[in-house]
Parts: sequence; structure tokens; C-alpha cells
Amino acid sequence: DLDDRRAPLTRKLMQSLQDFTGLETVPVPKGLNAELRGYQQEGLNWLVFLQRYGFGGILADDMGLGKTLQTLALVQQMKEQKQLNKPALVIAPTSLTGNWVHEANHFTPELKVTLIHGPKRDAVFQQIKNSDLVITTYPLLVRDLARYQKRKFSLLVLDEAQAIKNHTTKKAECVRLIKSDTRLCLSGTPLENHLGELWALMDFALPGLLGGRELFNDLFRSPIEREGNDDRRRELARKASPFMLRRTKAEVVKELPPKTESVQYVDLPDKQRAL
Repeated sequence: DLDDRRAPLTRKLMQSLQDFTGLETVPVPKGLNAELRGYQQEGLNWLVFLQRYGFGGILADDMGLGKTLQTLALVQQMKEQKQLNKPALVIAPTSLTGNWVHEANHFTPELKVTLIHGPKRDAVFQQIKNSDLVITTYPLLVRDLARYQKRKFSLLVLDEAQAIKNHTTKKAECVRLIKSDTRLCLSGTPLENHLGELWALMDFALPGLLGGRELFNDLFRSPIEREGNDDRRRELARKASPFMLRRTKAEVVKELPPKTESVQYVDLPDKQRAL
């Protein structure tokens, strides 16, 4: 039931999960300038698991729970383990690139960070080969696609990944053309309106896992949304949950500092969690 795009690879990876005994606790990277909360440590354990096995995934924590920090911890861990032999690439909304640079400088000061932005960015492309972390925006990726297609990245991260929930848009097409060893979606709202949005993110992160769009609609979306089929919902959760981690503020409230605002989001099918 896997489609052909990466079916042999995906089958092999799925087989490796059969012997999986649980997530290892990853030592906090020495160069990480932060104390991880318990759930953030669990997030790092999960991200390292994905990266080691070559899986993609969706980190779907509520806004404010530190998706950026957990991702930076992964990049720092890869660098310290000498697994960052190619740069990591983050694609973010234009309004968030400054935040990525600021948090990288603060939490992972050892990482060589390159921001590709603005009208005079041509010269900056020369810096990619010497970078640990490259940051650019969705609109610029579309314009500069040819430059990125010539390269390969260790990790490709889509921040606010709901930006590709419509898989027919130009930016959704472009991100799929970037070569990387691991693909990661960050989104507090991976499912806003319908299951087709979840499929679009997962189909980027781990192509083939949920089949092509038409097969997914036939097997899951129509039975779940139109008929309320609980068996299909459970089956979708079984397939997707190892590759999607979602924690809400309500779940981790004891670990959060006081005066944290509550944010309401639509929950994922069956409230499945990755662990």
C-alpha cells in the first residue's frame, strides 16, 4: 500500500522499525546554550531517532513549546556527532527568519549560520558550502530554486509547514525538489480544515508513507470525514503516529513557566502521539 516514489526505501525503513525497542535518551549537546525541559528532551530524542533512521517527520507541538529550540538542538547534535557533513536548510516565512538567526546565535553559538535574504543575496550563496545552518524564505526559495537544486543538505526543515498544505502551489512543488537526507515539518497547526492538509505535510516529510493523494482520499479522507469511520481513523493514526509528535500546552503545563497563554488548535485524528 506504499506508492512507488520511495516505496523500496520506505519498506526497508519500516522493516527497521520492527526491531525498534524505544527511543534512546540523547545526551544534551555540549554546545547547546539551553536547559531542555522534559518534553523538549523527549522531542530531541525523537528527532535524533528520525535522523538516524533516515525518516522524515512532523514536529507538531503547540506554538510556544520550543519547536525552533528542539530543531536547533538536533542540528547541534548532528554537528557534534560529525553527521552534519552537509548544511541544514531551514525554509521559513519571511517574518520568522530574524527569529531563527537570533535563536541560533543564542542557543547554538557554535553553528555557522547563513541567512539568504534581500536583493543582494547572490554573493551569499558562496557561503553555503562553509555553513552549518542556512536560512531562507518560501518566496525566495521559489525564485532561487535552481541554486538550491545543485546542492544536497543533511536536513531540510519547513517552519510553519502548513505553508505547503496545498500541494499544488509553487512553493509546495519547489520544496519537494530539494535534496536532503532528512525532511522535517514544524507546524502547530498541521491540520486546520481537512485531512488533505495532513497528507500534504506527511507526503513531503516521508513520501510514499500514506500513498498518493487519490489513494489517501479513498482509503482515509472520505471514510473518516464523510462516514466517521473509526477503524480508518485508527489505521491512519497507526501509520502516521511514529512520524508525528504533538504536545499541547495543556499536556506539559507543569513544565512551563507561569503566565503562559493558552492557544487552541484543532487536534489531530484520535489525538495520536508519536511516543
